[in-house]
Amino acid sequence: MFCVLMLLMGVGICFFVVKQKERREEAWRHASQVIGFTYVEPFNWAGYPRLNGNMDGVPVDIDVVTRGSGKNKQIFTRATSPSPI
Repeated sequence: MFCVLMLLMGVGICFFVVKQKERREEAWRHASQVIGFTYVEPFNWAGYPRLNGNMDGVPVDIDVVTRGSGKNKQIFTRATSPSPI
């Protein structure tokens, strides 16, 4: 009985993780359509997507950056663009 309960908990957690990933990717796809950028698929199942495009003729990349770990983990959305030298 304990093994069945653990198996059901594992399946439930996997289902939650997959649904959360689908919602996150759908939000990024929608954002790419709204601002006219290209949606770039994540490199792996745990990664975040990226957006690439131009704003006023300047190339811009939008991605997610994680700093720290554990209780100090912070996740940021970052927009980068090459700066003229």
